[in-house]
Amino acid sequence: LAPQYFEGQFTFRVDGEFYYSDVPNSAYFLDLILRDQFLRSCLSNHGRIVELGAGTGLNLLLLEQIWPGREILLTDWVKPSVDLAVLAKQVVNLKVSAEQFNITTLDGWERLEIGPGDTILTTQSLEQVGPFHKPLINCLIQAKPSKCVHMEPIKEVYDPTQSVDAAAIAYHEKRGYLDGFASYIKDLRDRGLVSELSVTRLRYGNQFHEAYTIVEWAPA
Repeated sequence: LAPQYFEGQFTFRVDGEFYYSDVPNSAYFLDLILRDQFLRSCLSNHGRIVELGAGTGLNLLLLEQIWPGREILLTDWVKPSVDLAVLAKQVVNLKVSAEQFNITTLDGWERLEIGPGDTILTTQSLEQVGPFHKPLINCLIQAKPSKCVHMEPIKEVYDPTQSVDAAAIAYHEKRGYLDGFASYIKDLRDRGLVSELSVTRLRYGNQFHEAYTIVEWAPA
């Protein structure tokens, strides 16, 4: 289930400093540690988890250890990921269901039936959305899940006066990564449409940027 983008990653940034590891699969194992702590600390311990952009289903293995028997809906915009989630039902102790859903076009939104009691989860699946996140956020505002938690590359946390951060901003913009996500939710909070908002920078990433900033929020 390890995503292919971990292959060849041996350089890491931690608190503005760069480190090299010659341990095979070190990027993947460090990612698992961060994901595990993120899922344990940020997800509520009741209700359905709805993961938007589940990819290979990597989080399933961690969620099974944390909350065996938990109900979880996995979504992705490509059918092979949905098919993989269906197969996962046979090997994990979770109540798994899956739906095909496109985050940018919102095709398939109605089938998700998101509502109060649900927790929305994304882990680096919004990265490629660029500036086209507002329709999704607006739908979540209307659906009123209990909580939305994201581990994503957030450009707003960088300090452009610091050379390491400035390089990450340039890389982020060149790749067309998530743009204005935290700022838009903050604006919604200021307008009374979001009841709570927390943005936590872990200051960890690869040689190019940080993809592990945590955003937690809830519709008002």
